[in-house]
Amino acid sequence: MTIVVCDDEIIFREKVFKILKQYREEHSLSYEMAFFTSGNELLKHKEPFFLVFLDIEMPGLDGLEVARCLKQNNRDAIIVFLTCYPEMMQKAFEVRAFRYLLKPLSKDDLYECMNAVMDELEAATVMLYKGGILKIVKTKNILYIEAGIKNTIVRTEDGIYESKNSMVEWDDRLTDGNFFRCHKTYYVNLAYVDEIQKVYATLYNKERVAVSRRNRKEFELRMLNYIKRNAR
Repeated sequence: MTIVVCDDEIIFREKVFKILKQYREEHSLSYEMAFFTSGNELLKHKEPFFLVFLDIEMPGLDGLEVARCLKQNNRDAIIVFLTCYPEMMQKAFEVRAFRYLLKPLSKDDLYECMNAVMDELEAATVMLYKGGILKIVKTKNILYIEAGIKNTIVRTEDGIYESKNSMVEWDDRLTDGNFFRCHKTYYVNLAYVDEIQKVYATLYNKERVAVSRRNRKEFELRMLNYIKRNAR
């Protein structure tokens, strides 16, 4: 995963790099960092990122214009605005910024912001492995979780991943009511369930997951409650 810093002041970029590097080491994280001097340069960047620290006042495209473009192409990106002017805060909210930090930026302010970002990610995402590479995946994009020999297998909208979480640990992780353990070896995302049969459930992508007889009635009840909660 990558954190982006976009600011035209080299001294500020170097300061942020130092603080983010220290935060990464202290919290045993593995994110990469990318730095850009202008909004135009950032918008040409094609690699995905999950967090951007974005200066509002820059030559050329300002931070607000850049943020609007970013939201069109990377809606899940977390945007934190940077500025010397408190009066810009209201405009920052117009593009649904996650935070607003005032310059000169202190280590405590950046640490507090990173803690909030990590809490946000933990609540809505999981860390999964594919080919030895760690990736952040939104929990809502998981179709099902299957118990493996050593790890658990996680099927998502864009492929199959592995997780070091056991099924018991997933019990503690999936507490929003959108997942159901329909079998001792399966957790299923109710949003993707198309049909529930006697011993299996069919998902919208036509895959099937096992359903134990003892859990089928509870599964049907949970599915009905889910539909009621999400009816429009």
